[in-house]
Amino acid sequence: MQGHSSMIYFVDDVEGSPAAQNLALRDLPLRDILFVSEKMAIGVGFDCNPLIFAADETGLWSFVRYLDERKVTPSTSKASQLSEALGKLYGQSRQGSSSDTVEPSKPRGGAHENCITCIVPLRKGSESIVKRFSTSGLDGKIVVWDLENHITIPK
Repeated sequence: MQGHSSMIYFVDDVEGSPAAQNLALRDLPLRDILFVSEKMAIGVGFDCNPLIFAADETGLWSFVRYLDERKVTPSTSKASQLSEALGKLYGQSRQGSSSDTVEPSKPRGGAHENCITCIVPLRKGSESIVKRFSTSGLDGKIVVWDLENHITIPK
């Protein structure tokens, strides 16, 4: 379950006694969540980059990482990141871009350039574990993700 408060709630109903856990996100709220297995979920939303959540052997959920993490060079200043983010917000393109531009810091700078609004599993036959899914966002893009190339999926 998700809310508009940058919190994600996990409820595990095992043998009639539900256990609830809430996890505070340090960034922006989620819009949609997909459970790819019993112990892994992918959340999408205003960060423009899918977030991976996993449960440990005791059932406690935690944020693992962004799915489409990009490395940022140390020369990237906060001012240039803010300027680029504001330009995207107001629909302005970067003037005088060169080929040595630096990707914005995570979570932005990946496949999506605006809020991801939907995540859909892509299954083959009767697979119980989701290995591929698609995301769509306000940037008009539809992206197909292959988890086997990004992470190990716990069963």
